[in-house]
Amino acid sequence: MAQLRALLVNDASLAGHHGSALVTQRCVELACEAGIDLEAGWDWDAVEAALSGRHTFNLVIVNGEGSIHHDSRSARRIAALAHNLADAGTPAYLVNASEEANGAEVLAGLAKFRLRFVRDEVSRASLARAGIDAQVVPDLTLSWFAAPNARGKGDLLVTDASDQTTAARLVALAAKWNGRRGLGARTISFRAMPPWPARGSRKRRIGFAFKSLLSRMTPSSAWSLRYAGVLRTRDDLLDVMTGNARGIVCGRYHAVCYALRIGLPFIAVEGNIGKVSALLADIGIANRVFTLDELEKLPGPPAVAPISDEEKARIAIFLDNAEVRARDMFDRIARDAKAHPALVRR
Repeated sequence: MAQLRALLVNDASLAGHHGSALVTQRCVELACEAGIDLEAGWDWDAVEAALSGRHTFNLVIVNGEGSIHHDSRSARRIAALAHNLADAGTPAYLVNASEEANGAEVLAGLAKFRLRFVRDEVSRASLARAGIDAQVVPDLTLSWFAAPNARGKGDLLVTDASDQTTAARLVALAAKWNGRRGLGARTISFRAMPPWPARGSRKRRIGFAFKSLLSRMTPSSAWSLRYAGVLRTRDDLLDVMTGNARGIVCGRYHAVCYALRIGLPFIAVEGNIGKVSALLADIGIANRVFTLDELEKLPGPPAVAPISDEEKARIAIFLDNAEVRARDMFDRIARDAKAHPALVRR
């Protein structure tokens, strides 16, 4: 059979995030290795318009990321799409997902995917309680084997967070810590300039550019960091993380993933769901999660412990396994899609 043609749904890189951009890259690369030509860069409106009628895609791959929780709009949208694709006879697969606190309607939609792959054991167990089978494949950023190694020297980095209240508290902590113990603390954003979509609205990219200009004229804040403080390319981000950082306080899930890949000592603050704690529990290093309240009570910057030999061993095993599972996931998707009655009849 010729190369399968697939569409990536919920391409979070369009929002402008270094972590999500790497997820999309790895989806496309791993799909290609498995014989799937995966088209990315479509926004939701373009996806729904294309898939609501006749289309030429052999299968659909949905990137769950941090979208499927608490019956959010994105969770309901993904569930509804899974229903519609199942009714239309188009094989659909959920990858790279965390799942938490969803109701019966969303869970019924998730059950419609032919295969489901979640990022951690907590998500797998949550779906299992609803009678839905899923396999654990760690976040696809962790399958990126080309990551450079961190030197572990320089400033203490403090990232932003998706929640603006959390981001503001982290920015305030970095300002408080800066210069303490004779060492600098630097805030960095994991946001990036949104790419031009392959298909869909350009409003997000244009709006981001406008806000970036405006933020340069406003006082320093979590909002200005979100726009004016972006590191435009992945190389820019990696230069900071590998070349001039002794450690990092991660307010974002993908900041933790990057730190794991490059070997940079870190501590993590949990986000809007328990995905950071779940990831680190799967590795066996959950002691690196702190609350904001704990950090705010410290008299100075936290002593981010070097990664111990035991932790290095656990992380190495986990990352090797992440690469193997990621490739196996796309191979399974390709095999299943080729065996789908709609493709067999062609």
